[in-house]
Amino acid sequence: MSQADFDTLMNKLHARLDKRVREEQTLHWAKHHATLSKVASIVNDETDAPLTDVINGIKTAWKKAFDEIHVRHPMNGWEVTASFCKEAKSFISAYYTHSTEMVVMSKRLEALFQAEVIAATA
Repeated sequence: MSQADFDTLMNKLHARLDKRVREEQTLHWAKHHATLSKVASIVNDETDAPLTDVINGIKTAWKKAFDEIHVRHPMNGWEVTASFCKEAKSFISAYYTHSTEMVVMSKRLEALFQAEVIAATA
């Protein structure tokens, strides 16, 4: 499968699951826990499993590999969910809490979130 085909499939999968799981969670699950046929069956609405089971499976897979902390955005004060790798304690990404909208990152902001992760896991 070409990268373009994979990207198209992931976009369709995420569109189907949008607002229920974040894009990074969907991508992690698809790369590490799902088969191509499983993803295709979800995209084409050919699966016997309820969509809620798929969503719960995605969230469970995410929680096994990553942890999350809730912090305030250092610039605007909004609550942000920062995700980090449990094993390496390295910052992965940040989303506004109760949303699927990703925080736009600068190098400075990424360093501030990494510092929050280090402080929270010390």
